Formats: sequence, C-alpha cells, structure tokens
Amino acid sequence: MGTPAGFKGWKRYWFQCPRCGYRSYSAVGNVEISKDKLNLLWRFWCAKCEGIAVLRNPYLAHGLMFLCAVILFVGTYGPMNMLLSYLAPETPLIWAVSWSLVLGAVVTYLIAPLLSRFFNSYAPTSTHGL
Repeated sequence: MGTPAGFKGWKRYWFQCPRCGYRSYSAVGNVEISKDKLNLLWRFWCAKCEGIAVLRNPYLAHGLMFLCAVILFVGTYGPMNMLLSYLAPETPLIWAVSWSLVLGAVVTYLIAPLLSRFFNSYAPTSTHGL
C-alpha cells in the first residue's frame, strides 16, 4: 500500500511508531485543523504497520525550537551591534564573526532533526490505517 491521501513525506523529521516501534528520520505526516477549529491535529503514518499515530505535545517541540531561535538571535544581535558600533565595517574581526554566525546557522540546521528526536513523542490513534 502506498502513502495515504493527504499525507506527505517530511524529510529530517523524527518518527517512532507507538505500535510496532518503527523508527525513521523521514516521517510521513499530515497536519489538519481539528473539528472544533481550536487545535491542529498532527497525524503520522507508519510505513511498516500502516497505523496512524498522533504527536502528543506538538506545541512543546516547535515552541522550544522557536524559543531557541529567538534566544540565538537576541544573543548574537547584541554583540554584533556593539562590534559594528565600535569597529569599522572593513575590520577582519567583523568578517570572522559574520562567517561564524553563518556556520552556526548551518550547524543548527543540521542538528534540528536531533531536536525533533528528543522532543517528539507519539500516541496511537483508535483507527488502524485509513
């Protein structure tokens, strides 16, 4: 059986099936608005047992990742602003700090799947498959 209708592959997103224990960094998921229109429903499909699981605390993981991004921005903006106000823009130190920030962004992008592994937990739904 192929992927259910409405579900798409999510590269670099951790999934562990609560039924069979299948693990993958390439989840197949679907996000919908719930019937009461107050919450988002995060559903994931297991390629091994073809069961559907839901993300237990979807706002915890994404909220913590957003908070980390805000803290990193504020933490780097202040020192960069001070450096730019005291030094001339042609100073090699400014370029070194700028490239280190770019390197930090790339490393953060590469580490993000590990964060989803630690923060995501799944619960089975009452329907098996679709």
